[in-house]
Amino acid sequence: MFRSVPIVRLERILGEWWIFAIVVGLGWLFRLRAYVFNRSFWLDEAMLANNVIYLSLEDLATKPLMHKQVAPTGFLVVTKLLASWIGDSEIVLRLVPFAAGMGLVLAACWLSFEAFDNSLPRLVFVGLVSFSQILIYYSGEFKQYILDVGFVMLMLAFGLFIYRLQTGTEVRTTPSSRVRLHIALFGAAGAVGIWFSQPLAFFLFAVGVSLFSQAVRQKKKGDLILLIGIGVGWAACFSLSLLLALRNVTANQSLFEIWAAGSAPIPIKNLSDVKWYSDTVLAAVFLAFQERTVVGIVGQPGWYSLANIILTIICALGGWRLVMRNQPLSFMLFLSSTACLLTSALEYYPLRGRLLLFTVPIIFLLVSYSVDAVANQRLRFASYLLSLCLLGSAFLPTIKTFIEPAVVADIRGVMRYMEEKRIPGEERVAVSQWSLPSYLYYAPRLGLNDMKLYTVIGENNDAEKFLQTVCASPDPGRIWLVFSLQMVETQRFLDRLQATTSPLDQLEREGAGVYLFDFSSPGVCQ
Repeated sequence: MFRSVPIVRLERILGEWWIFAIVVGLGWLFRLRAYVFNRSFWLDEAMLANNVIYLSLEDLATKPLMHKQVAPTGFLVVTKLLASWIGDSEIVLRLVPFAAGMGLVLAACWLSFEAFDNSLPRLVFVGLVSFSQILIYYSGEFKQYILDVGFVMLMLAFGLFIYRLQTGTEVRTTPSSRVRLHIALFGAAGAVGIWFSQPLAFFLFAVGVSLFSQAVRQKKKGDLILLIGIGVGWAACFSLSLLLALRNVTANQSLFEIWAAGSAPIPIKNLSDVKWYSDTVLAAVFLAFQERTVVGIVGQPGWYSLANIILTIICALGGWRLVMRNQPLSFMLFLSSTACLLTSALEYYPLRGRLLLFTVPIIFLLVSYSVDAVANQRLRFASYLLSLCLLGSAFLPTIKTFIEPAVVADIRGVMRYMEEKRIPGEERVAVSQWSLPSYLYYAPRLGLNDMKLYTVIGENNDAEKFLQTVCASPDPGRIWLVFSLQMVETQRFLDRLQATTSPLDQLEREGAGVYLFDFSSPGVCQ
């Protein structure tokens, strides 16, 4: 009794609306901080930004994008309109992902109340979504991946809400016309979402089949007709959006090579195929809890770390609890996972890197169900301890990022330094291949239009080839060099140059650097 009274009081407090309001407010604050910090565009963002800026609205919607980019048509069109009306600064171009990042916190609240019966797992789920470093980061990145997360949670919550109207106690008190209105709104939201999120199609299929099956069991003819109509509309939207998306994939065959490791092996033939599935599960868990910034394609040592394996086991416990407690949601996730794996096996959607971001809320649902499972065994203290550990693992690193926001490559900073330090006659610049898109975006915005792009340094940062190009010139002279990303290779490049001459000026920032060399110095080209 001594222990049960405080726990009961704590449970009542956790069920209060203001607790969720505080968590949501913190989630918004973290996202606002990352957005207002306005870090420099890195390679991928700059490549997409140049497409939005330099291509017409018609070309964005109907033609292959430059720089091997792929993005949903709706996302491109809305961003182009915003850039045309307000301007093409980083703040404007990141406005849609930022709005999605803020909205998905509210979607998490809705989904938590549809998925869980108890306050503790609800709070854990909303807290993990609010405090997730990777979701905060992608809420401030000019890419579409955070929209995948937001629409997936929204449509899952909407689907569970309608399922509850069809089957729960509300079915006796809610008029059929109102249920059908909700179904129609659900269909409209899905039709819009298809244009902004590609993996949303997996979940629309799953939720649609679940609602249709329930309508068949209950012999609701009106609901069946409406759901068939919605399905036809979704299929039409998806077919058109897929056709437009494939224009980029087919025009950039190298994308298949880049993402080949993400194709699911079906059927499973050997141990390496089994390892692919274990890698994918561990990658999704690692992404949800431990990634901080840009998510790469290649494997990470942290996938098989003890902490990540423990988190994966917690997810498995939550999956068992999910199947036992919430069959509609487990059926929806099973169908969506099946559709996703089949699509991946056909090499249309690779399951690696940032393309897995839509799985983050699924991972958070599973660990929240593990909290529910522990609490159900009357291990109240253990459930609170587990909740505290999970929320702390997300909250504490986010506080550090709040104080010092993540930066991938501060090329804007080094280019601004070059503009301030250059003197008349220093009008030539050599840019690395990894820096070129960012350089092209920032040059006109930083007063560097008069700089002559002398040469582009290849992806491998080949110093010998660069020196041959420079020394073949009748007047090598002073040249600024701009690098970003691949900083280990950049250092090798600089070591080779410094074997013959030293830089006259330089500045290095996070993931980027700018250097001034005088290649007419004695001994450089001899």
